[in-house]
Amino acid sequence: MLDADVALDGLDEWVEFSALPQAYESDSARRDLLGAGRTLHIHATDAPEGTGEWLIDLTGEPITWSRTHKKSTATVRGPLTDLLLLLYRRRSPAPAEAVEVLGKKGLFTAWRNGASFWLRK
Repeated sequence: MLDADVALDGLDEWVEFSALPQAYESDSARRDLLGAGRTLHIHATDAPEGTGEWLIDLTGEPITWSRTHKKSTATVRGPLTDLLLLLYRRRSPAPAEAVEVLGKKGLFTAWRNGASFWLRK
């Protein structure tokens, strides 16, 4: 298991990187994620208060993010380490596991796949 500070830093970096156009295989792959009402909320349930929440806004150009708690189209909740492993495709959000995806799971999956194409190279 990772130290909480390391996992928090890793999640911060992942979210920040996912907003960059270079994170996606192509401009069209990135634009395919965009649309009205498309937001993702990542919530680390074991993070220190005031940390561990990210909102990724896919409603238009550019993709933006902030550290905030806000209602969204899809929410991913779980412990820091499990969330980081999920983003790196080392874990799946199965109902029996510690991570849960609420709302439009397909939006989360498309975002994770789009922003992590470099893991498949």
